Amino acid sequence: MAQYVFFSHSQKDIEKVRQVRDYMESRNCEPILFNLKCLTDSDELPGLVKREIEARSWFLCLDSANAEASARVRAEVSYAKDTLKKRVFRVDLDKSWFMQKLSLNRMISKMRG
Repeated sequence: MAQYVFFSHSQKDIEKVRQVRDYMESRNCEPILFNLKCLTDSDELPGLVKREIEARSWFLCLDSANAEASARVRAEVSYAKDTLKKRVFRVDLDKSWFMQKLSLNRMISKMRG
């Protein structure tokens, strides 16, 4: 059974985000990665993104200094956590790849549990 995951991230971290996406895909997960360059931090959370968050069983915040500075990421996390009451998993992109994989593996284990 496919495990669909919404990724919340800063555009500034896109290379690290792609590495996480590739890792999750290699583990038979289906990450949903939006690379919407038209969004800025001053934009409201668009309806499309809200609908995608609603449609996914899992929500992953890819934390970093860039993500913490992003109003859009904060809005996505708040919408998932506070409005939809989804569990928000976090991976710190500023940590080593080894530590990131440990966090991802914990999430994947919960998804399959």
